[in-house]
Amino acid sequence: MPVSTASTVWRDYVTDGVPASGNHKPAKASIRAWGTWLESFISAIGANAGAIYATKAELDADLSKVANTMAWVMSDTTTANNGVYRKSGASGTGSWARVADLPYSFITAVDAGAGTPNAIQATSTIPISESALVIMNVLETNTGSPVTVSFNGGSALTINSNSGNDISAGGLVAGMQVLGVVDGTVFRIVSDQVSSSIVAEAEAAASDAVDAKNAAEAAAASVNLPTPVALNYIRVKADLSGYETRTPTQVRTDIGAASTDRSVKSFGAKGDAIIIRAAITISSGAAALTVTGANFQTTDVGKSIAVEGAGAGGATLYSTILSRTSTTQVTLANNAGTTVTATTKTVTYGTDDTAAFNAAIADIVRQVSSSDNAVFGGTVVVDAGGRYYLASSIAINKHGVKIRGAGSHTDTCVIVAHEGYGFSFENADSSTALMRSNRVEGLRFLSTASTRAAGSGAIFMNRALQFVVQDCWIAGRQQFAIHLQDCLDGIVRTNRIDGPVEASINGFTYGIWLDSASTLSGPNQITIENNWIENANTAGIRVTGGTSFSGNQVNIRENLIQGGSGNGIMYDKQNGLFVLRNWFEDNGRDAVSGRAAILDIGDNVSHLVVFKENVFGGNGNANADFRQFSIQKVSGFKVLENFFTGGSHIRCSTTTSYKVYIADNWSSGTTPTVDAMTSDVTYARNIYGDTGTAWTTG
Repeated sequence: MPVSTASTVWRDYVTDGVPASGNHKPAKASIRAWGTWLESFISAIGANAGAIYATKAELDADLSKVANTMAWVMSDTTTANNGVYRKSGASGTGSWARVADLPYSFITAVDAGAGTPNAIQATSTIPISESALVIMNVLETNTGSPVTVSFNGGSALTINSNSGNDISAGGLVAGMQVLGVVDGTVFRIVSDQVSSSIVAEAEAAASDAVDAKNAAEAAAASVNLPTPVALNYIRVKADLSGYETRTPTQVRTDIGAASTDRSVKSFGAKGDAIIIRAAITISSGAAALTVTGANFQTTDVGKSIAVEGAGAGGATLYSTILSRTSTTQVTLANNAGTTVTATTKTVTYGTDDTAAFNAAIADIVRQVSSSDNAVFGGTVVVDAGGRYYLASSIAINKHGVKIRGAGSHTDTCVIVAHEGYGFSFENADSSTALMRSNRVEGLRFLSTASTRAAGSGAIFMNRALQFVVQDCWIAGRQQFAIHLQDCLDGIVRTNRIDGPVEASINGFTYGIWLDSASTLSGPNQITIENNWIENANTAGIRVTGGTSFSGNQVNIRENLIQGGSGNGIMYDKQNGLFVLRNWFEDNGRDAVSGRAAILDIGDNVSHLVVFKENVFGGNGNANADFRQFSIQKVSGFKVLENFFTGGSHIRCSTTTSYKVYIADNWSSGTTPTVDAMTSDVTYARNIYGDTGTAWTTG
């Protein structure tokens, strides 16, 4: 039975805590039982009482204690040996193990100068623990921040102030006594650092704050802000003179103009040109123009206008609308040079968008010159659904400019309303340097020209490198649709070059012209593929070298060249000309003698020329001596696997043509005439008709 406690044996009332139960009289038996229990407990404690030793060596030498006996080591010279130990094993055996620090509330540590003012090394006779306060003297004033301390050769602890900050320079002064505790890797002092250093830092910070305030006030005083307008924004003026307000719509426009793509309409292009094919009347020396079926408005006054056949010598008259008389009559700013009376002509008029195109290009181009590649171009977008009247050529003199429309078969149209080029990519900064990575795609071009003036066309590229012209529909009556001069490593593909469109102005002299001005190189590594070229006046494609350079590695493949008045392809001075898988149909329609689907101009010798897998179709309107190809000066010439229709002529007309190989060709109808060939020619497996009869050669 458990012994009652003293509070139970000597309680005041019979029922503890209830006075009404009467006073309680302790029973002697209960008193004796409680006393006996207490005596036995005291005896047990005495039998297992702790012991105190000066050194750990003395402790280890005494194994007479029973198991779980406690002992203290107080003054061992090895600080870490001091502490509370527990005996393991029976009396006479076992060992002692350190289980706790000595229960001191304060530990004294001494900075004797073994370290530095900023890396203190202190020692103590008692191991430093996180459970005790440490009081330490400071031998030298610290000169930097942070400050560390290591106790008894232990890890360096960062000294923090009471507020948890690093000690400032001069915060620990020689002679100070600091009181602190170890907390992980930090020794945080309870007494704080010297206030004078903190005050100095605070004063310096306050001074810096005043300087910053003064600078901010001065800057604010120089800002000339506009009067606030509700729901508007402000931006820096272009001349950096101050600020101006912008509406949300203007901000959206500004952001759009700052993107990589530039929309011409964002720069003011209208795209409002109108094309009329109708009977017109205007007298030479007069400015009154009548157009049957027109619908001129007062808003058309000031717009540019092009009148086919009314200029000097029957050329196009270019002018502006000075005034409006009626829906069918306007007065021009310039007099006509040719009288046109009730004759069907084309009249084109609209806002001149030249300035808007130039502004879009200027905004996207940040180079100082064409040799500056810091910002490498971007894209000018010709917005869909507009007809853009260009009264002057758009000159592009920088790398990486790309002109992109919505596609060649959309109603978006660029009208070249002058006698020059629509887009002229030409390096004006250097007579020899190249311009790189320019591109024109997805545009429809219409020329208003009545004559094929020299230096006119839709696209001109001079000394262009890695260029692309693709997916364009080019119609008109100029010298060139596409003119490439001294260009290399480029592609012209999937374009349509034509004469008749809704304006019925037709006939480029040359669809695509590749040449050299002998300033850089001949046409070099250029591919012309998948184009549809028709109604050219002299040639669908012409490739020629210059006086100093030959063309190199020009590939003409998978094009349709048809309906030309003159030749299909003309070439001269080429090294590596490959004409592959093209279709030539109904060329030579002007019936001029000497025309050919492929014509060697013959001014200079070409090397390694290959015609392969082409189709040479009918030429019903041609002169009787029309040749499918006519070769004059060539070294290394192969005609392989072509299809000819209707007794086609093949000519190699001079003795400078040699190493000629004609093989595996087929001709329908009668045998083709192969005339004036050199002796250095080989024929193999060329047949005509369904019977497979070999060609007759001469």
